[in-house]
Amino acid sequence: MACHIMDPAFWALKLYEAESYKIQVVFEEGMNNQTAPNKSNIKYQFPARGDMPPVTVYWYDGGIKPPRPESIPADQKLGDGDNGSLYIGADGYLTAGEYGGDARLMPDEKMADYKKPEPTIPRIPGENPYRHWLDGIRSGEKTVSDFSYAASLTEVANMGNVALHSGGKELEVDVVNMRITNIPEANQLLTKEYRKGWELPC
Repeated sequence: MACHIMDPAFWALKLYEAESYKIQVVFEEGMNNQTAPNKSNIKYQFPARGDMPPVTVYWYDGGIKPPRPESIPADQKLGDGDNGSLYIGADGYLTAGEYGGDARLMPDEKMADYKKPEPTIPRIPGENPYRHWLDGIRSGEKTVSDFSYAASLTEVANMGNVALHSGGKELEVDVVNMRITNIPEANQLLTKEYRKGWELPC
């Protein structure tokens, strides 16, 4: 689900421009070598990217959630209620649903006089990503989430799994060379030996 839930932050904060970052498991429950844990909280630390300052991103799953800011009343819904995102900025809070929808300022009173800007980003026709993908194949036009973007997002999401299997150690990730630089043995988790005929070109 990280590829869906983290996508708005990954895109808006230009995390795809980071050439390195740090990742560490803050909490996990029920981890084993065969399945994902029952619950986990993972911390990503991204350095400055162009004109954007460093940012910390937390992933929560298994029913655990970030602490509710004191200034947001308990009866006001964050995200979708059970899922979504919470953005904490210098001037306030923003929340959005599981797939980035229903974005709004928090607490709710902040939306009273807020006027949303006119849309400037092209939308997928019919909001059908499958049709958009097929149209891109036929026309050769770049899709809104092509491999140049989606691969980076997926790598960051998958690195959460690597962190979970690394025993809680903070990992320093070299994005450009796709290596973990501070704990060499963790690199064995980045790939596997493929059967003959199924190798991936490097």
